[in-house]
Amino acid sequence: MISFDLSEQQKSMQEAARKFARAEIMPAAAHHDQTMEYPTALIKKAHEAGLLNLSLPESVGGMGLPHVDQMIISEELAYGCTAIQTAMGANDLALGPLLYAGSKEQIERFAKPMVDSPVMAAYCVTE
Repeated sequence: MISFDLSEQQKSMQEAARKFARAEIMPAAAHHDQTMEYPTALIKKAHEAGLLNLSLPESVGGMGLPHVDQMIISEELAYGCTAIQTAMGANDLALGPLLYAGSKEQIERFAKPMVDSPVMAAYCVTE
């Protein structure tokens, strides 16, 4: 039988992300909604707390979290403010094509710096 219960590690990650959302994101959410200011300070704090770049593989110094674990953390951050969580999660969207189709050199050049500092990525979509 399949269990859908969270593991102890997943519960710990969930709790850490929820605590961050309550302490850091929720108090700042109204300010960012009103001013439309990019949440740079929150992104730096989230990076320090290990809540950014969840999909970065261990080979470049990331956590290489499975998708379910990434979503557990993302859901808890969104509990604080979905707009701020979207800004924080943008890196993982930009990293997808790079990690899927990038060369080793491209991954080293563009993904590795995200481990050491709160660098924000962007991506372009065309139709």
